[in-house]
Amino acid sequence: PVGSMAAREAGGVVFGKSAEKLFSLSGLFAVYKPKGPTSAGVLNLLKERLLAEAGVQTNGNKRKQVLKIGHGGTLDSAAAGVLVVGIGKGTKMLKTILSGSKKYTAIGVLGKATDTLDATGKVTEEKPYDQITKGDLENVLPKFTGDIMQVPPLYSALKKDGERLSTLMKR
Repeated sequence: PVGSMAAREAGGVVFGKSAEKLFSLSGLFAVYKPKGPTSAGVLNLLKERLLAEAGVQTNGNKRKQVLKIGHGGTLDSAAAGVLVVGIGKGTKMLKTILSGSKKYTAIGVLGKATDTLDATGKVTEEKPYDQITKGDLENVLPKFTGDIMQVPPLYSALKKDGERLSTLMKR
């Protein structure tokens, strides 16, 4: 049931007061993405829940986007972290967010190499690491501080011809 005074029509769909409130939202906020789901999956779930809470039925029609929502950078599915999410006019601010500095915290495993360069891959090499000291690690850390030109691994969220490199590599 939609109150006639508060309803509006968009693309042949009538929305009520809750939907009006949802569509008036605009800005940026942080969403924690756990390990496992893709960034797009988290965004889709968030969008579905927001629309459901507002009583908007999408009927699977993805052609007509009724809620403008996006994120400011993809995290690999194996990574946990913060997604900066924009709603409404906030989506236009995401480009600015992407150009800003980022901070990463990493946890590593010494003595192992994998085919994907992360913990999800098959171990391709193992070496002893007992001789590595805290001082050795402190001496090498400056190489990973500041602006670094990085070559992304083939198993990553980057896309080639519209398909994720990680998907292409698994074939």
